[in-house]
Amino acid sequence: YMEEMIGEYTKAREIFERWMEWNPEENAWTAFLKFEERMGEVENCRRVMYRYLEAHPRLKTYLKVAKYEEKNKNKKSAREL
Repeated sequence: YMEEMIGEYTKAREIFERWMEWNPEENAWTAFLKFEERMGEVENCRRVMYRYLEAHPRLKTYLKVAKYEEKNKNKKSAREL
């Protein structure tokens, strides 16, 4: 959080990446996703979203990924889930 506040976005991303190695619960993944959305990094967000899906392959996660794809006008990917 502090890194983002002072504009150290690369360091903030590195911290998130290390955190995700621990396979955290949903709230951690959501924080990472929101960070990438704030940065306007659609492809990074998509990459994190699919890693989240791999880490937590539950119906709730599939629906969240499908909604994300639909929101970003990628209906084909949303349907393929």
